[in-house]
Amino acid sequence: EFNLHKIKLLVQLSNSMGDVVRDILEVLSQKGEVKIAELATLLKSSEESVRSALNTLENLGLVEKSNNLLVRLTDDARRLLSK
Repeated sequence: EFNLHKIKLLVQLSNSMGDVVRDILEVLSQKGEVKIAELATLLKSSEESVRSALNTLENLGLVEKSNNLLVRLTDDARRLLSK
């Protein structure tokens, strides 16, 4: 279950990592499942910075990786973004 603590962490993350976090969530909400390399290309960002943001989002329970190549939103993230 998504809670207030996670929302506060997400706000702090967005402030510290800039637009990358917002853009990642936006792309994943539109495309569903995306390769990390493709995500970096779409965001015109380095793969390293995208991976760093994804690791933090994964720790917050907002994204999940499959086979370490594809990434997608979790159910919690989809519910949060639909509000």
